[in-house]
Amino acid sequence: MKLSKILQDVEYRVINKENLIAEDLKPVNADDINITGLTLDSRKVKPGYAFFAVKGLETDGHKYIQKAIENGAVAVVLTDINSLSSIDFGGDINKEKVELILVDDMRKAMSDIADNFYDKPGDKIVVYGVTGTNGKTTTTNIIRDILENGMNPQITCGYIGTNGIKYGDVEIPPEMTTPDVLTLKKYLCDMINAGMRAVAMEVSSHALAIGRVDGINFDVAAFTNLTHDHLDFHKTMENYFAAKQLLFKGLSPNAISILNADDEATIEKLKEVSGGEIFTYGKKQSDYMIRDLELRANGSAFSLEVSSRAMDAHRSRIDSLVMNNDGAFGKSIYQIETNLLAEYNVYNLVAAIACLHQRGFQIEDFTGWLENIAQVEGRMESVPNELGIHVIVDYAHTVDAMEKVYDFVESVCESHEKQNKLRPKIISVFGSAGKRDKTKRPYMGITAYNNSDYVLLTEDDPRDEDPVKIAEEIRGELEDSNIRIIPDRIEAIKTGIEMAGKNDFVLILGKGEDRFMAREFERAPWDGDNVIAMRILEDLGASRKKGGTN
Repeated sequence: MKLSKILQDVEYRVINKENLIAEDLKPVNADDINITGLTLDSRKVKPGYAFFAVKGLETDGHKYIQKAIENGAVAVVLTDINSLSSIDFGGDINKEKVELILVDDMRKAMSDIADNFYDKPGDKIVVYGVTGTNGKTTTTNIIRDILENGMNPQITCGYIGTNGIKYGDVEIPPEMTTPDVLTLKKYLCDMINAGMRAVAMEVSSHALAIGRVDGINFDVAAFTNLTHDHLDFHKTMENYFAAKQLLFKGLSPNAISILNADDEATIEKLKEVSGGEIFTYGKKQSDYMIRDLELRANGSAFSLEVSSRAMDAHRSRIDSLVMNNDGAFGKSIYQIETNLLAEYNVYNLVAAIACLHQRGFQIEDFTGWLENIAQVEGRMESVPNELGIHVIVDYAHTVDAMEKVYDFVESVCESHEKQNKLRPKIISVFGSAGKRDKTKRPYMGITAYNNSDYVLLTEDDPRDEDPVKIAEEIRGELEDSNIRIIPDRIEAIKTGIEMAGKNDFVLILGKGEDRFMAREFERAPWDGDNVIAMRILEDLGASRKKGGTN
């Protein structure tokens, strides 16, 4: 695509390379230069690319302008003209082959240029966005699973989030929950070209705060909950919540907001700021109300009461002749059975159901599929084994998420006691990520200590921090022989499983199915806690069989 086209309707000035002065001119070669790609990473620049010099939290893209040009960039978009003083436009760099574009607002320029280059992909696909501290991955995966596997005919749907990029047969490993705006719009374009009709996207607070989803027109936005997390970046809970609100503030009047009525700290403010039509879900009075919830060891069952208001809105979306009948059709009640474990996953499921229902899909068309929701790897994943040990892998890395896992386990333990059975032991294996919110670490330790018989503290993406020191911060002032520090995560998982007997719980928390371990200078390969646990269980099972131990 020609440079002149990608700059259409973008506010910019051209930098004269001779005297480094910004001029209000059209680039000399704008109609001749062909742009073949967009990136803000100089290492990914290929001949014909436009490079965006972005000032980030840890580095400044202006430092890599020369490297980008050497790699073949034919256009550089920047905000700091002074950064060019150290660049040599002679020698091996042909100054006639690169245009320097100065913008005042890099976020807006990136979004507008990406829209021009990829032909506004966010307008050509139904976009479901899910934000909140916990539950984003599960909710987005449920939406995708129902559309692709629970509907007849199938509705093709992509996924963007913590577990990577997925659409059709394509799977791209994860780098961040929500990609930068250039990459995000490229993926949306690729999905459209591959025949996707919808995409379910996790939207992180970081992404909202720094503009990674600018220019994306969300058709549906869902909120899960707000708990203590990411204060290393946002500094205060007020800032954290303000970032989450941006998703709902940016909705068009035709969009839909799905809000958690039971999240008392957020519900009223989100209602106030939302630009879309609002529907609520939860156990309290709401449009999608959870009633008679029964938690089972292998799933959950409940009644879903859908308000007359929500039913009217749904019918108006599937029949253009149906207008607002002020509840004339009445409420509906659906009996739901699902293989999903724990109350918080029921909330995630109902949020997904509400999203789809308000897009016009009939709940009765996919209720049968809810018993077979695809297991989200590393999200309350029960690892099968012949030893009778309940090994659960979960991504829980906040106090709230941990508490919800423990609530589920406690309900099962209480069930054992009511049947006059021996109360199962609870063994927790977890750590805390390095260079991330440190304030939550002692609270994680207290939560695990109060809900476990044994706590094994270990590494979890330590980055450039010492895993032992992180574990000591988690342990805090808790002095107990039942709290141990085992820096090697595989050894910690192995120890936890070997300590367990039949019906005991081993909770492996924090990383889920992550396929890397973030260390000081690398993202080292990691098999995933679920895979590692399964391997250990198989070896232990074989060993006990050989030794005649049950």
